[in-house]
Amino acid sequence: MNGGYSYTAITSAPEEPTTIGVSFHLDDTAWIRAIGQERERPQLTIRHGHVTADFAPTLGPMTDSDVRIARELAEQAALYAELVERLKAEQDAREQNSTAA
Repeated sequence: MNGGYSYTAITSAPEEPTTIGVSFHLDDTAWIRAIGQERERPQLTIRHGHVTADFAPTLGPMTDSDVRIARELAEQAALYAELVERLKAEQDAREQNSTAA
């Protein structure tokens, strides 16, 4: 099933800051890569259709903060993967139980 989509929302209201949100609902067409190793300027790129998000450290020398943020990104991505895997396993178990009944 190819149900992926991505969108960007820009919201503004009087006397409020404008906010921009990008949402990815990824399918098999998504492109996710860590690039830039050859330039010693790594970045994580997520591309889906015509929407792209890049994550990169600050310009200049790498800082402790750059390392902390990269680690936090990796930890949260790992947690996301664990949650998706668990929910998929629970879904499969429910489907298997309903077909066995």
